[in-house]
Amino acid sequence: MHFGLYAGVSSALAAGSVIRACLDRPNFYSSCVYIAQSNACLFILTNLALLAMYSVTLGLQKAFYGPLRPVEVEQLWEKAWFA
Repeated sequence: MHFGLYAGVSSALAAGSVIRACLDRPNFYSSCVYIAQSNACLFILTNLALLAMYSVTLGLQKAFYGPLRPVEVEQLWEKAWFA
């Protein structure tokens, strides 16, 4: 539940940032420049990128390994640090 709430809020903030940039700026290029120079927009979009990477990682874990016990999840994350 917490992850779903976090994902929803992050997605809404990212969509709001992009929509605001597109509405405030006259063309696509200036919108992109605004997003690239705004610290808040970069933070929000970086957060969304990390959320997407985490979601893909969880999806791959569930697709290849299925449901894991807590000990197996811990071992998997420990081995991931060395890969």
